[in-house]
Amino acid sequence: MGDSVSVDPAVLREAAGRLDTLYDTAGTSLRDTDRAIADSHDGWREDAATAFGRFTGYLDNRRTTLQRQLAELSEALKTTAATLQTQDQSRAANTTQLQSSLDL
Repeated sequence: MGDSVSVDPAVLREAAGRLDTLYDTAGTSLRDTDRAIADSHDGWREDAATAFGRFTGYLDNRRTTLQRQLAELSEALKTTAATLQTQDQSRAANTTQLQSSLDL
């Protein structure tokens, strides 16, 4: 039999909720930052303007990646919590049935 692991599904769900909030907050903050950076676009000339475009593209990609990863982690925590809770309930039911069958 493998090693046991103790996990509280409620704590996982709480963490997922905090990640969802962070997702929303990060999205707003990063959009505001992107807007402030984009406002300086007219100050960049010639080759610098091209480099600035690449830089803002990089920032857009990083923002998108961060938000996707936060959403994926949140979803994974919710799925894990649900799976563990289902397993615990199933094992509890099996244990109760086993105890009942041993009562003579």
